[in-house]
Amino acid sequence: MKRYTKVEMKAKWKELLLNPDLLYRNGATLFNYIGVLKDGPEMPYIEYISQLILEDFYILEAIGINLNDLRLTKSFNVGHDGTSNATARIQKYGKIRFDEKPFARALYNSGHNFLFGKLFDYEVPLKERISSKYGEIDLLSRNDNEIYVIELKIGYTDSGKISETLLRAIMEAFTFTKLLSIRKDKFINNMKLPKIIRLRPAILTLTNAVSAEHMKMLKEEKLNNLKTLICKINKYFSKLDISPFKLFAIDADNPELIQNDKKLIVFKDPNFVRSKVIEYDY
Repeated sequence: MKRYTKVEMKAKWKELLLNPDLLYRNGATLFNYIGVLKDGPEMPYIEYISQLILEDFYILEAIGINLNDLRLTKSFNVGHDGTSNATARIQKYGKIRFDEKPFARALYNSGHNFLFGKLFDYEVPLKERISSKYGEIDLLSRNDNEIYVIELKIGYTDSGKISETLLRAIMEAFTFTKLLSIRKDKFINNMKLPKIIRLRPAILTLTNAVSAEHMKMLKEEKLNNLKTLICKINKYFSKLDISPFKLFAIDADNPELIQNDKKLIVFKDPNFVRSKVIEYDY
């Protein structure tokens, strides 16, 4: 696998600065680089990219400038009920293949009160126009008077291992939380929430994921640039009345998912929801 130099990585980063709102999306490949720089010394890619983001932090502050694409007339509450027509997939694969979307629905359908709160919606849309490239919020939970805007990451699907870094998750959760904060009043009204609600970005993963390994490294002070970036984001978010990042990992392997007679995707082993949830400090 080719290894890149600082100059090459910086050039890739500079190409992303023209569209702040889609930075998280257009920079997905860059944020997900695993390994170390060619001219390090032994510096992980995510550490150098975090340094570049810190140097150009204004680009994060500029996210949300394209309000034409951000939800305004349409409701954030699109009536999700947890059901899913997985019949075709079950017929094709003989089971519900493990992936982020069905996993998110199973977590939602569990009705469990997790360490990160009780989930009340999933795949929450942010875009106003169909043509917009804004993504969806994976999960929303309520924990007292805070709404956790959760970016969900997993370590591998049934089709193979995936490598999504904590940096990629941070960039997604940052973007979605900031965009939601711009429409916070509308969101609160649509979801029938009290006005005292405060937003908080969060990452949720499984301990078999690369992102969970990075959480451990943060705690061990092995990713200091990424830590500095998260802390700077938290300081910036405090000005917007947004709470600091929370990092969680469910201490379990991929659970088996099934569809019940109500067409809800659920955990075959209902005890999965009682798996230990680790909160990582940084």
